[in-house]
Amino acid sequence: MPVFRITQHVGALAALLPFVVALDMSGIVEQSLTYNDGSDALTGMLIYKQMDGSARRPGLVLYGGPWGDGGGAAEREYARVYAAKGMVVFQPDYCPETCGDTNQTTLMICLTQYFGGFLNQTARAQRIALLAYTTLRAQSMVNPDKIGAMGFCFGGAMALQAARAGAQFEVAVSLHGEYPPQNFANPAPWATKYFVEMVGYDDPLIPPVRRNAWISELSGVTANTNNIGEVQVWLNNVHAFSIQYSATFIGILGANYPAGRYGDGSYPGLCCLCLWNFVCSLTEVYFLGF
Repeated sequence: MPVFRITQHVGALAALLPFVVALDMSGIVEQSLTYNDGSDALTGMLIYKQMDGSARRPGLVLYGGPWGDGGGAAEREYARVYAAKGMVVFQPDYCPETCGDTNQTTLMICLTQYFGGFLNQTARAQRIALLAYTTLRAQSMVNPDKIGAMGFCFGGAMALQAARAGAQFEVAVSLHGEYPPQNFANPAPWATKYFVEMVGYDDPLIPPVRRNAWISELSGVTANTNNIGEVQVWLNNVHAFSIQYSATFIGILGANYPAGRYGDGSYPGLCCLCLWNFVCSLTEVYFLGF
């Protein structure tokens, strides 16, 4: 397995740009997938490209915001990009209720659970996060040895919860993922080969003490192993620098948070699709076999 750091491959970014831009987006399938957390039915979204042949493909769990339901519009847009590259992308669910990110009434059902401490409920959060991995891994078109993870904000925290629970990710990228408290020892050995947390220096949701917690945990779980942990700090960026939240979600946040700080498009770096593509292209080349 190649060992690398994203910062050591800046030159590769420009070379990969044509590959990122010139994508054939035809034949993309978006398939609702119901799976179970005990007696609760969850509904995620499986996104892939119709292709000839029966060869198994790399898989990608794309952990989105706390609304679940197979992701919001921006998250599905990103998922289609990686489906076009040949991955099978799974956008999971987190609770049996239908929430979405565009209806304020239903969205509040899931946000109530989020603000009520979902990430602090370590056992439940790890179970739900790991279930997304095992559900994708069980799909017949997926290569079970080539699965990665991506996550935005809450989703980045869920990627960490899955890794804590033993998910065997080739690579996991947490984009401005909050740091979820570790309330007990990991229930399974750490098996993620490369985990990177990318955080804005001025992120009010990930202050220095939580950045240091990311560093400490990733350092600890990868010490004396062949696995890699990394924390990237993006200067002059706050939260949600890689995704545009829905207007509904921004409207809810607006009652509690100042403008320009939580994915509302009023600060530099928001919706940096190039950053997302660059990161994913590197992980594809080095870990997913593209």
